[in-house]
Amino acid sequence: MRRVFIVSVVVLLALVGPGARAQLRVLEVDGDVQYHAGRRWTEARSGDIVPLGSRIRVAAGSGVVLTDDDVVLTLERPETFILADVLAVGKMLASPVIRELVVDRAVEVASEIGRAVSRDEYDLVAEAVSRLDVRNAAKFAEEFVDLVVRVGAEAGVDRRFGGSVVLFRALALLAEAAYAEALDTLHPLLDDDTISTAERQRAFVLSAISFRGIGHVGTAGEYLRYAAELDRNSSEGRVARELLAMFFSAD
Repeated sequence: MRRVFIVSVVVLLALVGPGARAQLRVLEVDGDVQYHAGRRWTEARSGDIVPLGSRIRVAAGSGVVLTDDDVVLTLERPETFILADVLAVGKMLASPVIRELVVDRAVEVASEIGRAVSRDEYDLVAEAVSRLDVRNAAKFAEEFVDLVVRVGAEAGVDRRFGGSVVLFRALALLAEAAYAEALDTLHPLLDDDTISTAERQRAFVLSAISFRGIGHVGTAGEYLRYAAELDRNSSEGRVARELLAMFFSAD
C-alpha cells in the first residue's frame, strides 16, 4: 500500500455534510490493525463495516485501506486515528479549491524554475508537472516536491522558493495523515514577514486542515477565517472562504 490518500473523482460531487455516510468499509488490511467501536477493540478484516465515530489503531509495519464509497483512505502510520477526523481531511484535500490552490502554485514554481535554471531543465519540470495526477492535491504535492528537489538540486533551486516548498512538503505530510508534523512544518511560515501574503494564507489554510485532522475543529475554522481576512480579494482568500462554507458552515 502507498502512503497517500487515494481519492476518487466522485468525491467532487459529495464532499461532506449532513448526507455524509456514517460508516466506512474496510477494503484491505495488512498486519495488525484494530478498531474500537463501542466497548472493545476488534481486529480489522476486509469487508468490515466500521462506524465513522470509531478509533482505528495501526501497528508499526501495518496498514489499512477504508472507503465511504466517495473517498478511499490509506493509513500506514503506527498511530491511533479517529476515523471521522481522517475522513474530513481526506474530503478537504479532495476538494476542487484545494487542487486549484496547489496546482496553480505549482505552475508558478515551474515558471520560477525556468528563470533559475537552464531551458532544458525547465522543459523537464514542465513536462513532469503535466503528468502528475492533479485529482489528488496531496499526492501531487508529494511528487512535485520530489521533482523540484531532484531537478533543481545542482542549481540550488529548491532553496530559492522559501515558503513554497515548505507548503508542498506540509501537504505531502497531510497525505500521510501526519497532522502534527504538518503543523510543525507550517508553523514558521505563519508569522514570517519575509514571504508573501499569499504564501502566509496558504500556510494558514493547510494549518487549518492539519488542525481538523487532530480533531481541533474550532481552531481549524479560526485559521480559515484568518486566512480569508489577510487578503479577501486574493484567490487564497476565496479558497479559505469556500472551505469554510463547504466544511464548517454548521460551526
